[in-house]
Amino acid sequence: NKVSKPETEAIDSNIIDILPKMVNGLDVNVKFDAITSFEKTPEIQVFDRLSIPLVHGWLADPDDYPTYEAVANSFYNELVVAAVSSPSSAVQERHSKNDLICDFLQYSSTQLTKTGLMALHCIEEAVQHVFFRNNHFNVLIRE
Repeated sequence: NKVSKPETEAIDSNIIDILPKMVNGLDVNVKFDAITSFEKTPEIQVFDRLSIPLVHGWLADPDDYPTYEAVANSFYNELVVAAVSSPSSAVQERHSKNDLICDFLQYSSTQLTKTGLMALHCIEEAVQHVFFRNNHFNVLIRE
């Protein structure tokens, strides 16, 4: 994907505007299907633009298909809304999905799962990654 010079300058200008705001923290919304899945907010796009790999370890287990299907294609904020919404008594399937979501959020409240750890073990060696967990950013290097 070749980016035009005016587009690059606009992106760089956006980054310069965003960087000072990042001192106060970032609103990070993870997705549960891959260690690199985050909602593409302007702040998260700064990492992309600067070629800084951003990862997390909060993944759903594809071997637990019902839970994976319920959570993997959603962002965290969407799951929280779904978990607190009251299921319709007429739709048992919706209630079951809410149960799966609540169970997943409860058993993975550390924001790190076995599936996530296995995926993190496969990151490129000797490359610095920013690792997001529990609203904190850490440097992660696999040696």
